[in-house]
Amino acid sequence: MNKIVLAVLIVCHSFLGYSQESSYAEKIVDSIDVLIKLAEQHNFGSNFEKALEHSIVAVKLANISGVKEDQADAYNSLATTYQMLGDDTSSEKYFLLTLKFGRELNDDFIISSALNGLGNIYSKDEKTLDLAITYYDEAFTYAEKIGEPTNICAWYLNMASLFLDFNKTDDALPYLNNASENLEAYHINESIYLATLYYLKGLYNKQKNEYSEALTNAEQGINISKKALLYPELIDTYNLQYEIFELQHNYTAAIEALKNKQFYKDLSFNTEKRLKLEELNAQFKFSEYQKEITQAQLETETSNARNNIITAIVVSFVLFFLLMLFLVHSFKERQRRKDINDAKSKTEHLTNLKSELLTNISHELRTPLYGVMGITSMLSDDDTLGVEHKNLINSLQFSGNRLHELVNKILRITEIESDRVAEKKTIINLHVLISDLVKSLNYSAKEKDNELVLNMPAAIDNLYYIDSLKLTEILDNLISNAIKFTDKGRIDVSVELLNTDGDVDYLEFKIEDTGIGIANENHMLIFENFKQAIEENTSFGSGLGLSIVKNHVETLGGSIKVDSALGLGSVFSFVLPCEIATPEVISKSTLNNKKKPLKVLVVEDNRINQMITNKLIVSIGHICIISNNGLEAVERCKTDDFDLVLMDINMPLMNGFEASKTIKSFKPNTNIVALTALEISEVKEQCRQVGMTGIVNKPIGKTELKDIIQMNVA
Repeated sequence: MNKIVLAVLIVCHSFLGYSQESSYAEKIVDSIDVLIKLAEQHNFGSNFEKALEHSIVAVKLANISGVKEDQADAYNSLATTYQMLGDDTSSEKYFLLTLKFGRELNDDFIISSALNGLGNIYSKDEKTLDLAITYYDEAFTYAEKIGEPTNICAWYLNMASLFLDFNKTDDALPYLNNASENLEAYHINESIYLATLYYLKGLYNKQKNEYSEALTNAEQGINISKKALLYPELIDTYNLQYEIFELQHNYTAAIEALKNKQFYKDLSFNTEKRLKLEELNAQFKFSEYQKEITQAQLETETSNARNNIITAIVVSFVLFFLLMLFLVHSFKERQRRKDINDAKSKTEHLTNLKSELLTNISHELRTPLYGVMGITSMLSDDDTLGVEHKNLINSLQFSGNRLHELVNKILRITEIESDRVAEKKTIINLHVLISDLVKSLNYSAKEKDNELVLNMPAAIDNLYYIDSLKLTEILDNLISNAIKFTDKGRIDVSVELLNTDGDVDYLEFKIEDTGIGIANENHMLIFENFKQAIEENTSFGSGLGLSIVKNHVETLGGSIKVDSALGLGSVFSFVLPCEIATPEVISKSTLNNKKKPLKVLVVEDNRINQMITNKLIVSIGHICIISNNGLEAVERCKTDDFDLVLMDINMPLMNGFEASKTIKSFKPNTNIVALTALEISEVKEQCRQVGMTGIVNKPIGKTELKDIIQMNVA
């Protein structure tokens, strides 16, 4: 937050005690006053290049006049502008010069302003916090001596800001209250004070988790800042608003606040303004350097003056030339890096917001979806229903499966984007895996009068140790897409052994169709999230499948290619290194099937989910016991033994993590699997820490549940 700067808030220092006989000198004094006021106005409006220009001219006129009062005010204005620009080195230099003039003149106002400015500079780093407070306290002593209410209010606001910047929330409160009381008591209604007060109140509320009050104060601060065109305050307050909305998971409002912040930031700090500032800065600092050279020349004029002057001029011009080259190169490089980093940061942040929003929505869908799919599955097994009702149930089941697929894809893509996809290698028979997949999709192909053909040589007869879930997901998406975009045509799925290197076979997978094809310009577009080659037809899907395919192929060590043209069909192909399953790997991975019924404890607080999971477990042939919460599960495990515990995470009285940790403390060999609507990657580490042996997402089908029980009990 930009601190209150006394130099630009208090009425310009008057010079009533000083008189000039020359009208020219009086005009210089008047000009300096006008320039300082203009610099003040431009600083408020973030027109910093104009503020710097006016401050520099004021300094030059003050140096011409040679009057210390003029110089003190002009350098104070210049120091303030540098502070607003974030150039703390220059700001400190000129505040110290202002302080020197103030002490020589014994002028309380100038001393107070300079000390306040120095306090602002040192308040940015916690290491120099004590020094900042020392400067502020001394400034307050002079402010009280002057008796100027606005000066005192500025001190209170700066002290509050100092503590809030370092999350010393309770220390800030007395200063906030005093600032508020003084502004009201002395009827101070300058916009900068009120906007700053509301911003700091909002920041205080945010740190106290009082989000409603924080947003109210932020809104008042924004309204005041907009009317007065206080761009720095608008940038800070919109940023505060954005942070509060993000904490409330109100991502739509957060993005809007971020856009508003960026809008005013762009108005204040565009490239053209920065170039102008660099030019002005370089010219002024060179003129200051020339002045120092000239002073040095005068001091040494009595000895070898001519040679020294020539040398100084040559050196100064060489240094100036080098300085200008350095400044131009440095600024361009700094600006280039900043633009790249800003764009990257903004893109990443908006992507994260979008992903988090989609993830939260998908999580909320999972629990009721589990109920819908479970009940539908049970109804489809009911032989008493008539044909008409059976057809309705089948349609409902199809729609539920489509929704389930979409939810899983959204969560899958957010998981992939955040690098949270774990590798799960298993031993597979590739012939069986692909044949089963093709058979399962053959019905969809026939519905569109398509012929689905698998071409896989018998010579590819090794068992492979690979992430079968990712491979299945890749092939399922590619074959399903081929069916989707092909009518009355042919889809060929082929696998070819390219070469073998030790225990690794390099296999090429190819899915070729005679469908509508893809225009050449869309070949890269189709692998992006939520993108489709045919944008005007949104009925073809979510646009996530090929993005997941590309990520999975690359994760497995391959790369995907597409060869397609409009009206000529498409060929998607990729080569994967597939590890051959050696006898040692096979022996380690073999699971022993248990024939007897298993006793499974389901810990779940949702009644519908209890009923569905119970039905599924019983239909598989196992015994199901229900506990309504974690505490009840702990008591049950004390008196009974279970082959497996399916544990929900979010429950009243005691959550799944606490319950699992407690059960493991007295029965360490109990197999506990998390059954949750949360994303696996988000809770994986916590589950591991409390001793859970696996994690499963809701909703879950009968076949998947059967495999999970077998795998975790074996």
